[in-house]
Amino acid sequence: MEPTLIAIWIAIAALIAAYSAVLIRACITFNLKTERPGETFTENNGISVLIPFRNEAEKMKRLALCLKELDTTGLNAELILVNDHSTDLGRQLVEEYLKDCTLEARVIDLSEDEKGKKAGIRKGIENSRYDVVVTLDADCRPGRLWLESMLETMNKTGAELLTGPVRYTAEKRLNTLAVYQQMENAVLMAITQKQCEQGNAVIGNGANLCFKKQAYWQAERIRTDKLIAGGDDIFLLEAIEKLHPGKIGFAGMKHAIVETDTEKSWGALYEQRVRWSAKVRFQTKPGGFVWQTAAFIFSLLYAGFVLVCAARMYWLLFFSVQGLKFIADVMIVSRPAKELNYKLPFILQLIASIIQPFIVVAVGCKARYGKFNWKDRLLKA
Repeated sequence: MEPTLIAIWIAIAALIAAYSAVLIRACITFNLKTERPGETFTENNGISVLIPFRNEAEKMKRLALCLKELDTTGLNAELILVNDHSTDLGRQLVEEYLKDCTLEARVIDLSEDEKGKKAGIRKGIENSRYDVVVTLDADCRPGRLWLESMLETMNKTGAELLTGPVRYTAEKRLNTLAVYQQMENAVLMAITQKQCEQGNAVIGNGANLCFKKQAYWQAERIRTDKLIAGGDDIFLLEAIEKLHPGKIGFAGMKHAIVETDTEKSWGALYEQRVRWSAKVRFQTKPGGFVWQTAAFIFSLLYAGFVLVCAARMYWLLFFSVQGLKFIADVMIVSRPAKELNYKLPFILQLIASIIQPFIVVAVGCKARYGKFNWKDRLLKA
């Protein structure tokens, strides 16, 4: 057995131990409170629910059913859906589904010279009535007490922007693709909560985001990402964090969770991850880029090592490093997976752990130099 490979094995084992220590520290304290929101809203009770959408016809019925069930007791709430040039029947369907909605609901359209989610959010805020805005993706499903939970957390913490928990669900039987996404999501939720607690937030999820309208307009004046595809969440978060240090919060309540379906194909997942990764290098705070670069370098080294071991049939090195990584991944993901009520079969976790570095490498390469598809539009990464 070559001494060089043994040295690389030792280096990889050390890296696994190091990243495990960092991530376990973030994940082991992840907590979503189970109690119901209990605030009696006597002031600061107005909230505008903003949903930009494009070609989401097949998701509109489930979304509308959830919106109709929202508990808005004691709240002044409105619902604004912004149509981003949909070419399907999404606009007609959402108007039909929301006819008997208890929330005041409006559908507005982007003009010909407006397109994209950022433009949709801006248009919705321009037409909103209340001082607090919460954004929701059209493919998400909020729970009955979602609005109360988000607004109560906003009022209690004094946050200028609040990012909420997102839970992935599989429409059919769990498979490796779904478990892979749930494992990643569990860790990202834990990291987001920890960063917010430490006053150093760099990631958020626009699928469940709440912020003060005044903070949004302040951030608009200093943002430089208007020509960058995507990033409606992290660039807004970054600008508000710059203007209001330490005022980014996390809604750590189970009732604040919104659910969304996992991607149904590896190709769709790949395009989604490329889109997410491409925007990180444009952040002014280095935290996200440092994490992304470290993950890419580790994954490249790891993937190359296991392929060389397999090619040369060094099975002891091959299986031992795979085992170390799997044990580390299970330790990292166990607490946040439990809090998000993920049931992760052992064998599917193992497969997801094995393929994860190869996906990270492929995504990293395309995110830097390629293009990606998003809502039937081809955009440059």
